[in-house]
Amino acid sequence: GHCRRIGSTLAAGGVFAVDKPRGPTSADIVEVVAQTVREKLGNPAFKVGHGGTLDPEATGVLVLGIGSGTRMMTSFLHGSKAYEATVTMGSETDTEDASGKVVATAPFEHVTKEKMEEIMPQFLGEILQVPPMFSALRVNGKRLYELAHQGVTVEREARKVLVHKLELLAFEPPTFSIRVECGGGLYVRTLGKDLARA
Repeated sequence: GHCRRIGSTLAAGGVFAVDKPRGPTSADIVEVVAQTVREKLGNPAFKVGHGGTLDPEATGVLVLGIGSGTRMMTSFLHGSKAYEATVTMGSETDTEDASGKVVATAPFEHVTKEKMEEIMPQFLGEILQVPPMFSALRVNGKRLYELAHQGVTVEREARKVLVHKLELLAFEPPTFSIRVECGGGLYVRTLGKDLARA
């Protein structure tokens, strides 16, 4: 009876939340859920999609659409989101996160909490962001991260993204922590890099 109830809930479709751990990509999570759901329902074509990508290094809520719920994903992709991140000053990596190779270093001892709070308003509202090379964006049909793994760097056009709210949660050199509320398409690791550079 319990299995039938689960099956009918899945078949009806809807929106589900997954607490994504560090490591897998959003696509990995979708694949695991899709495989399980399709096996459960005996329907190899049953749709599963997500409402906004979390980086492999990121943890938190990944919104999934199952069946009829996949149609709702478009609004989630463009909706408002909130993230918390900790940024390490003094070293920049090729991936713009802790998993990458250090490609540049700089002194940061002169940076104070007051200076950090002073520059943060520059990153509010509509801002321009250059997407990272290690991202799933496609250029001429190829994912940027595929090119990056081959050692190829391509020019990326800066894109407009929206930052609704940005606050400094902690300032403990060499790290600082932020909370950002933003629209779709913003890369939090790029925001962290740009803040640290500024």
